[in-house]
Amino acid sequence: KTFVHDSWYAWFDNGRGDTITASYVYHPCASPGHTAQRINTYYMVMNCRDGAWTNVQGEPLALPVTKETADQQTLIQATGKEKSNHGSCHVDAEGRPHIFFRFPGQVRYYRWDGKAWSAAVAVAANYGKGVDGDFYLETPLSVTALLTQNNAGNGEVNRWQTVDGGVSWTKAATLFSAPGLSFQATALVRNAHPDARMLVSSSSAEQAHLY
Repeated sequence: KTFVHDSWYAWFDNGRGDTITASYVYHPCASPGHTAQRINTYYMVMNCRDGAWTNVQGEPLALPVTKETADQQTLIQATGKEKSNHGSCHVDAEGRPHIFFRFPGQVRYYRWDGKAWSAAVAVAANYGKGVDGDFYLETPLSVTALLTQNNAGNGEVNRWQTVDGGVSWTKAATLFSAPGLSFQATALVRNAHPDARMLVSSSSAEQAHLY
């Protein structure tokens, strides 16, 4: 007999004021027969003054937040059988969340406009596996992403930009490129110097110590 336990993979970050945001995906953790399946995209926020959780519309959430509650009140997108993974979340000056979720070979950007979530937009959808990174907001409509990507046998770190709230993205620059390597990146460093905003490592099976 297989038992499925509801579990979650989440990304927590500072919200506006005394709040913490949580963007997360659902993992049906099966035993026996465990898989790496992760689906759907969700968002909620905690008020640190009283520990209360609300959804993006400000509606209170009963604790613990169950799968049923999440699907009814915090769901951004139901992804079906397509695997999703949490990325990072940042809020703009109006407190509205902007989120990247990771999918095979791409990251997808979501934005809350005050009334609804924007349609998911893939950034660099034609790249291979290994897409990851972080982003920062300049205005609610102007966003810059720093992404590690595999492109035609080259490992790259690219800067992507949108000026229309994620409707379209343009590759502004390739910061690193190397054949046969894969790059991994941290989230953006908090309170970093402007010239050093992210840590990047490279890996190759031919390197003696891998990293």
